[in-house]
Amino acid sequence: MFLLKQLIGAGFTVSSGDGDGVSTTNLIFNVDASSTSSYDSTQSPQPTTWTDLSGSGNDLDLTGTAGPPLYEDTSGIESLEFAGAQNEHGIFTGSPENIPDIGGNEVTFNVWWEEESATQSSIINLQSSTTSTNQEYRQLNVHLGWSNTVYFDCGADSTYDRTSKSTSGVTMADWHMWTFTKNASTGSMKIYLDGAEWHSDTGKTKAITTPVAGSIGRRVVGSTSGYQVDGRVGEIQLYDAELSAATILSNYNATKSKYGL
Repeated sequence: MFLLKQLIGAGFTVSSGDGDGVSTTNLIFNVDASSTSSYDSTQSPQPTTWTDLSGSGNDLDLTGTAGPPLYEDTSGIESLEFAGAQNEHGIFTGSPENIPDIGGNEVTFNVWWEEESATQSSIINLQSSTTSTNQEYRQLNVHLGWSNTVYFDCGADSTYDRTSKSTSGVTMADWHMWTFTKNASTGSMKIYLDGAEWHSDTGKTKAITTPVAGSIGRRVVGSTSGYQVDGRVGEIQLYDAELSAATILSNYNATKSKYGL
């Protein structure tokens, strides 16, 4: 484990299922449905853990009303299907050290996502409270989408910083790589679509507090729940830094063939 963390810190890549890789500099969470080290689809019953490949130990517990999200291999595209009607999601559990520590001024969230049906949902939700979803605790939240709009919330004290853009012109039912970056020092929040900058905003200077609760595919904090997604996730990465446009494009080019692009 120590050697793996040393390699990651030096900027080595973690290979994905087909031998391609993404940048691992500042990588603190990495799950991939096509990697047997992250998700072994040959297990029966199917796994209830999506293992973090970053070396940080931020594994996801997978659950749902009728069981965990199901593995799919559609024309060679491997993913986990998060069915909103079945309340399927993943939860970060344990002490704060078992939840991605994005505390500070910079973060990058990256996800390969294919929407099955439009819902008012959160693809990721990280909170600095274990009991409340009040706005001062929302440290990272992405609605992908919500009423035909992508919302990106990040950093909070009395309220959170937000930027958003309509999904008009984007076929959400196709596979896309979505990337969200924030730098509170410069006030920049950006959204990238398939490796290219799609939207940007300024004046977003709220720092990010270390989260103590979090989930993928649904908002789950304390006894409050909801905002289930309905679609497929191929892989997710979280970085505790703002990735450059060049690195984001490189990540896209390194992984797009897995999604038929």
